[in-house]
Amino acid sequence: MQNEGGTAASRPQIHGYLSEEARAGWYRFAERHGTNVSALLEALGLALDANRGGKKKALPPLLKEVVGEARAIASARSGRGRGVGAGGGISSRRP
Repeated sequence: MQNEGGTAASRPQIHGYLSEEARAGWYRFAERHGTNVSALLEALGLALDANRGGKKKALPPLLKEVVGEARAIASARSGRGRGVGAGGGISSRRP
C-alpha cells in the first residue's frame, strides 16, 4: 500500500478549500501520529481506493460518519443542494 515514487514535482497535487479548524485538525492529527498531511492523504487515498468494491455498509462507523459530513459540506458549498460543484469540495490539480 506504500507509494513513495518520484519527486514532489512529478506527483500530481490535490487541492481543497478547508475551514481554519479543519486545516488545523489535519496538521494536529499528523503531528500527534508522527507523520505529515501529505503522507496521510496518500495512505488514506490508497486505502479508500482498495475499498472501492465494498458497499457503504462495509465502511467502519467513523468513516460512514465522515462521508455523511462530507456530503453535507459538499452540498452546502455547491449551492445546488447536492454533489460537489464549483463552489467547494476537493479537486485534483495536475501541474
